[in-house]
Amino acid sequence: MWSVIANGKAGYALHPEVTRWRGRLAALVARHDANVIEMTARGFKHASPLRSEGGVSAQTEYVDPPDEQRRLLAAKPCSCPRIAKALLE
Repeated sequence: MWSVIANGKAGYALHPEVTRWRGRLAALVARHDANVIEMTARGFKHASPLRSEGGVSAQTEYVDPPDEQRRLLAAKPCSCPRIAKALLE
């Protein structure tokens, strides 16, 4: 997504998940950096640094609002009831 937006690539340029990040590359980089922290904590190596191209630093456009995302995730089968419960809190 970042490359499509930052470098003007054509692939998937009109996909809803790409279009909602337009003008929000700083927020996309922040989300990526949070994933990097999680990946590193789990022992993965990080080899995909991104540079911020500016824009809004918080994502405010959602396919589903955060509360609905939590509800959808909690409704999925899960082998750990603690996680499902935490999603709804």
